[in-house]
Amino acid sequence: MLNRKISYFFAGFLVACLTGVTAYGESAMSMSDANLRGSLTPSDQAEPTIAQEAKLWGLTPDDYQKYLSEMSEGPNNYWWKNIDPPQVLGMNATTPEEQMKYAKIDVQLDQERASKELSFQHAYSKAFNELYPGALMIQENQS
Repeated sequence: MLNRKISYFFAGFLVACLTGVTAYGESAMSMSDANLRGSLTPSDQAEPTIAQEAKLWGLTPDDYQKYLSEMSEGPNNYWWKNIDPPQVLGMNATTPEEQMKYAKIDVQLDQERASKELSFQHAYSKAFNELYPGALMIQENQS
């Protein structure tokens, strides 16, 4: 019974990773910001360029500039402030081809993120089993 609960937990985790949960967008952007800035001290940090930001999201500098414009005009900043740039661009696309372009970029980013998360989960499970052989990762409360 407990093994089935654990399986359901990981299946739910996998579905959440692969469907690109919107709530995750904010933390993904924060992680990207941290990766971009590395371990520099505040005085050493330079503002990232449009080209650097664009590259993080798999976009061209022109695409990223368009994203910045979309977010500075109208209600987009209120509706989608925690959504990834390719998603904002796709939702504001004016042609099916443009929408598909951004959808493909977003799918690639989601796959990369999910792959990294699943790889780490595998390492975590292996480490848990090495440190606590025979123990269950999640134990039911006996009260």
